[in-house]
Amino acid sequence: MFRKEGEASPVKEAVDELRGRVDTAVKSVVETFGVAGSAEIDRLQKRIQELEKRIAELTKGP
Repeated sequence: MFRKEGEASPVKEAVDELRGRVDTAVKSVVETFGVAGSAEIDRLQKRIQELEKRIAELTKGP
């Protein structure tokens, strides 16, 4: 429940890991599809923002 100062939360670590995976996927899409993949990139970035917002809501608590 209590964390030491400077200790990262498991949720933050999971979000950072997920962000890294998505960034890798986005780079792959750009390399594969070029300009045609820009719509997919925009969609993925929007989804990331939605997920980050949801995680922030869930971690706030009551």
